Order: sequence, then structure tokens, then C-alpha cells
Amino acid sequence: MWFVVASVIVAVVAAVVMDWAIILLSSLAGAAAIVEPFKLKAIIAAAALVGLAVVRVAVQGRRLRRGAPIGRPIH
Repeated sequence: MWFVVASVIVAVVAAVVMDWAIILLSSLAGAAAIVEPFKLKAIIAAAALVGLAVVRVAVQGRRLRRGAPIGRPIH
């Protein structure tokens, strides 16, 4: 019986964490795609990557909390 309870708990945690994991990974990938073509020095590229990723996570996180679909503009 304990495995049923554990399965439900894991499913709930996975559902909560999944949206944030996708937001974080897509933000990092997008920031890397923007920064990489500029061939910046390592420290500048790292700062730009982190800055862009933080901004994108904040924007997508706010939209997630509002309940707005991530892929569509807010009207």
C-alpha cells in the first residue's frame, strides 16, 4: 500500500517541478543560442548567458503563475 501513496506523491511533485524544469532548460538553451554567435570572452559570455536566462525565467515564471499559456502572447 505504501507504494501507491509514494507513487501519488511522486506524480504530484513531478507535475509541479516539470513546468519549472522546462522553463529553466529552455531559458538556458535560448540564452546560449543568442550569446554563442558573438564569440565573446568567456567571462562576458557567461555573464550575458546568466543575465538573459534570468530575465527569461522571470518572464516565463510570471506567465506561469498568471495561468497564461507560455507559447501565446498575453492580451
